[in-house]
Amino acid sequence: MPESYFERQWAAWKGFSHRFARLHHYGVPSPETFLVRHGVPEDDEAEKTLLAAWRLLDQTGARDDTLADAIGRSAPLLEELRADATLAVLEREGRAWHGARFRALMADPRAVRLIEAMAEPTEPRKKRPPKSCAPRHGVVAAPMSRRRCGRCALPSGPRPTGRATRFCTRAFTRPRRRICKTCWRPTPPRLGRQSVYVVPHQKLRKHVTFPAQLDAYRQLKIRRRTRFAEDEVQGFADAFFAEPLALGPRRMILSDENIPGLPAHCVTDGTLYRHRKAFLECFAKRLPLPVTDVFLAVRDYADFFASAYVEYLRAATATTSGRMITPEDMRRNVLSVLPTWGAVLTDVADAFADARIHVWRFEDFAALRPAILQLFCGDWVDAGRLTQTGEARPRPTASRRAVEELVLISELEGAAAMAERAREVQERFPQGTDNGRFDPWSTEERAHLGRLYARDWVAIRADPRLSVLEP
Repeated sequence: MPESYFERQWAAWKGFSHRFARLHHYGVPSPETFLVRHGVPEDDEAEKTLLAAWRLLDQTGARDDTLADAIGRSAPLLEELRADATLAVLEREGRAWHGARFRALMADPRAVRLIEAMAEPTEPRKKRPPKSCAPRHGVVAAPMSRRRCGRCALPSGPRPTGRATRFCTRAFTRPRRRICKTCWRPTPPRLGRQSVYVVPHQKLRKHVTFPAQLDAYRQLKIRRRTRFAEDEVQGFADAFFAEPLALGPRRMILSDENIPGLPAHCVTDGTLYRHRKAFLECFAKRLPLPVTDVFLAVRDYADFFASAYVEYLRAATATTSGRMITPEDMRRNVLSVLPTWGAVLTDVADAFADARIHVWRFEDFAALRPAILQLFCGDWVDAGRLTQTGEARPRPTASRRAVEELVLISELEGAAAMAERAREVQERFPQGTDNGRFDPWSTEERAHLGRLYARDWVAIRADPRLSVLEP
């Protein structure tokens, strides 16, 4: 293993493979522990999914004594650890917490029903000969996270370009009502019953947006460490969309704020997504269905770039190198460029020439939310009956004090040190009266950017290519 593994987070390296070993962790000793880990599902669909996951992991009835000797050898080491006063206290507190958590969960009748269902013996699954996950019907590998779909182990068929193995190559060809929760988050039942499917942005970003952006970098002749060939990029999108398309949707909703670019692009040179035209075009040509509607919110420039800077800090990782951009750098960049949303909307309209472009101001969203949701879902769905889940809560932005601390760490210790401490610093200095709100602009600069925003909104309202939404 490379020495870098001891200095930063895990990443596949040039010679990486699974030839010698793969380590899996199955920490599910009982239904009670499983429920404490996953919590009580909120609805019937989630309950069925959780119970199915338990059935998949439950290996009751298959006896395996291969670790008996190792358990015997580990007993003295365990007793030695328990002899440490601090560790002994922590173990007692941990066990007490788990017990209290389980008792609290069991106050829910749904939890009691789940425990009873999980206690029933799971029928042993018959072993089948391994199926090849090689691409079918011209669909090639689709990149995934390190957690793989339970049905898609390492591909046994051809792999694209011999890259590090992070691929799931199974192509779904038959209609399927169940959606693998590793690859897809189930669409809310009310929408699914009316054939409207929502693609979660994290998966869309990993499988389609990011590979399309790498393709755009290649076309722009910008060298990147990760590179894909044209057929690979298209294959990623084909494999990703294979399952929802097999469900025969009336409408598919795709959402990812990174389609035109990244916050770092805005912060670094003060533009609104410097590579947006290439990114939009490369993303658009990967989509398997015609795009009928595009939705985009514009935002006051001062607030947009302040928010982009916080996301820029959050996106830094332990492998980030080079000098970080300071708020002062960003201010100078923005004020020298004076960006305009009009140019962004022109590129969006060009990339999706046959679609209706719906635009609203970010500041108006609360008032426009019902109308926008209705446009998202289509006329055959009553969007007024949709309920907001806990996942819809907005993520709080960083405070002024937290940003100052992070910038100071990056200047004194480097970007990697800042990335490692980012969460800790933001939790220590949450946004509030004591730590303030991050705002890099002076009163005069904010007023100037506000006037530009008001001027540009007037021009957007007059653009016949755009469908403008206002309260």
